[in-house]
Amino acid sequence: MKVQSSKVTKRRLFPETLELIRQCGNARAAGNRELTSELAKHCREAISEDLRERRAAVMAEAAEAGEGIRKGTVIAFRKVMEKIIRECYSDLFDSHVHLWSYEIK
Repeated sequence: MKVQSSKVTKRRLFPETLELIRQCGNARAAGNRELTSELAKHCREAISEDLRERRAAVMAEAAEAGEGIRKGTVIAFRKVMEKIIRECYSDLFDSHVHLWSYEIK
């Protein structure tokens, strides 16, 4: 599993969650086990919610822009194939080539 930098992680979390993490660290440093336990529980819930919201936002943004969700890049191969198919069928239906018609008896 690839480890992400703390800068990337901080961008994904809301400032309120980061403040909660700081408070948890301060409580741990002070040796207050009960407060640390309670704050850690709230931190886990807040982080899960932040990441869930971030994931939903990324999915919506990618779907709106027609991009892939990995690194937010356009799926080039699919776009190229769609263009080729569209051009092929457009040329086919726009052409005035006479096709033989057979009469069914």
